[in-house]
Amino acid sequence: MSKLVVFEDPGFRDLIPLVYWRAVFQLRCGRGSLLSKILSQCSDSDPILFLRPELAELVRQQVGFAVNPTLHDIDEDILLVNGRWLGNVPLPELPIDHYLLQGDTIVAARVSPEKGRELSANSLVRSDIRELTLKNCKPIAASDDIVIIKYPWDLVHQNTKEIIRECNDCSKQSDPYPGVHLLAEDNIHIGKNVSIKPGVVIDAEDGPIWIDDDVRILPSVVLQGPCYIGRKSLIQSSAHIREGSSIGPVSKIGGEVEESIIHGYSNKQHYGFLGHAYLGQWVNCGAGMTNSDLKNTYGSVRVTLDGKNEIDTGQMFVGVTIGDHTKIAIDVTFPTGSIVGTASMVALSQYAPKFVPSFRWITDNKQADYGIDQAITVAERVMSRRNLELTEAHRKLFLALPEITRKYENRQ
Repeated sequence: MSKLVVFEDPGFRDLIPLVYWRAVFQLRCGRGSLLSKILSQCSDSDPILFLRPELAELVRQQVGFAVNPTLHDIDEDILLVNGRWLGNVPLPELPIDHYLLQGDTIVAARVSPEKGRELSANSLVRSDIRELTLKNCKPIAASDDIVIIKYPWDLVHQNTKEIIRECNDCSKQSDPYPGVHLLAEDNIHIGKNVSIKPGVVIDAEDGPIWIDDDVRILPSVVLQGPCYIGRKSLIQSSAHIREGSSIGPVSKIGGEVEESIIHGYSNKQHYGFLGHAYLGQWVNCGAGMTNSDLKNTYGSVRVTLDGKNEIDTGQMFVGVTIGDHTKIAIDVTFPTGSIVGTASMVALSQYAPKFVPSFRWITDNKQADYGIDQAITVAERVMSRRNLELTEAHRKLFLALPEITRKYENRQ
């Protein structure tokens, strides 16, 4: 049996700002992370992870697997799997020294121990391994049903399918209060210690709804499937969580949410619309924050990931992408396809810019750099409210990020 190595490749750049604080395979889609999906398909409970060096200490602390080790003593064949693979279908069996190619992207490769000993995180993350480890290996064309995540909006547009695929074993482990309406009850999972108050409508007629353990859902909420509510999250009264939405753990959500992913530990507690969006961790959205996800022309949405180069998404619906530790003030409105970096503050009475760089403080009167010391202080306060501490690994990455973000963003 081959040893599984899940790796980042140079494509991580197109998933900024969501990957400043995590490896690409830690991104959420459906119920779980890309890594959880890869492991379920590859049947290895103890993989090796290769990723950007600046993330190594933090990811090692979070997942407990070997991160960026040397492979000098490896004596097994190695199955290399791209961390951007969605894990939605099984991979074909690969002969030794063959690789699976989709366009210009290596999806997976199986190499001999001799070639495996040449591998390093730097060679995988920074370069095209076809020119190094796979130089004399043979390509196999990947089928169209194998999905590689390229941009943040790919996660959002795959989310509905992944919820349906992953939520196929529904059951009730908690009973809601009397007065809760369950539609298509066999399509609804209610985890342990879940509180669902009277007046809630859980409508799974168009797809499954998975409510994880320790969730609280207050009166007059409407949940429409397919959707996923992560553990210890709170859904505020009168919220409308529409189809295709994944709410990660320990989040507080209100207002209207449609076809969006909230990675976890983030708040959008009040009225306002969030559509076709992806929010990282420790994001706070003030009352009335709204994003557009559809152009008035109904045309293809164009997005600027780095503040300079536009990408035609080919999609009609693309909302806002917000990086970790960013805070949005009340009544801020984001244009279609907006990008907001990590650790920024946006407080405007007018339309926000379509691109907000990381570590930027924006008000009606000025734009200024957001000092790293203040950003760390705010992060410590916010995390302590969830009984979590900013670890030394978090702190080191925080201190490094202003320089890292300058490499990938136009900060003018």
